[in-house]
Amino acid sequence: MEGVLALVEPAVHDRQIGLGGGGAHDQTNDDETLATTSAGRAADCSHFTGGCPGVDMIAKLAQTAIGSLYDFFPNKEAIAQRLCEQFCEDLRVLFEGILTDELVQVPLSQLIDDILDPLVQYHQTHPGFQALWLQSQGDPRLFAIHQDLTEVLTRKTAWIFARRYPKSDEASALRSSQICIRTVQALLPLAGDGPAIDSQIIVELKTMIRAYLQAVFGSESER
Repeated sequence: MEGVLALVEPAVHDRQIGLGGGGAHDQTNDDETLATTSAGRAADCSHFTGGCPGVDMIAKLAQTAIGSLYDFFPNKEAIAQRLCEQFCEDLRVLFEGILTDELVQVPLSQLIDDILDPLVQYHQTHPGFQALWLQSQGDPRLFAIHQDLTEVLTRKTAWIFARRYPKSDEASALRSSQICIRTVQALLPLAGDGPAIDSQIIVELKTMIRAYLQAVFGSESER
């Protein structure tokens, strides 16, 4: 209960900011944003109690009636879907800031750290999102969103590999990018999420990717 109450104050603060005046249309948008934000906080909280967040918990965090939530979400499944969409959008924004030209020149170990550490940090601070995502894998629309995200990340990472290792061809860079991304997607859930994420699994994941890239593209001195 203390964990839930601790999340209420930020939600109330967000709502007070949203009341700053912008007309009914802006208020509706603010309320919808608050509902989604509160659903995310509920997802994070429910991670520690098991299962998906209940509508009552989300309403409490949003400081609104349960019936008001259904102005934005027709049912609990729609809330979960919106959270999964937010999860993908968060990752898209995260990697847009990570996968930059600077990674072409940095040492391999730093490249791996610069990509994986922010991702691990996201999972530490948003523990409920991964559980919700795994429970929503059967949704065709969410699957398409995730596939699109994976495709974007794969091509951006391949672009970096192709410039880091100019002796490699584009097909090799793309294949290596696909292998690295699929490896992270497969193994990261084993580390869990939240503050208690298993750091040793992250260390071993980094070691695995570094060894693979060195085997494919050669050592740093051979670039």
